Amino acid sequence: MPPPGPDRRVSQPTPRYPMVVSLQRTPTVHGPDQGPKHLGFSVSDMTIYEELGGAEAVSAAVDLFYRRVLSDRLLSPYFEGVDTAHLRAHQRAFMTAAFDGPQAYSGASMTAAHAGRGITKSAFGLVVGHLVATLKELGVSPIS
Repeated sequence: MPPPGPDRRVSQPTPRYPMVVSLQRTPTVHGPDQGPKHLGFSVSDMTIYEELGGAEAVSAAVDLFYRRVLSDRLLSPYFEGVDTAHLRAHQRAFMTAAFDGPQAYSGASMTAAHAGRGITKSAFGLVVGHLVATLKELGVSPIS
């Protein structure tokens, strides 16, 4: 397949985990004789993890995120009887990996971790909204 030109659109598969994919850096394409090529976005060379401030900042982000989620009357019932300390530890590991930090995430997939919990699309949307608001409050740039 020839590399995309100015008059060709790059077809991208639907992301399996939109929240994770939206946190990734600049979209890239690969040509037959070249490595990744940026698609014209201007971003710093810092990862989101570095932009946020490293491990301490990720921990603060997780705390702020869960304060928002657990105080949401529509979401708090999902967390009744849940060990939130354990959940926060998993979330720190997940966010570190998602933000291009030094730690790989080895926990359950998003699908497996949330299977059988009766999470509606509406509830998922609320959680994503809280995550976006958290990152915005902490100064992560929208292009990140």
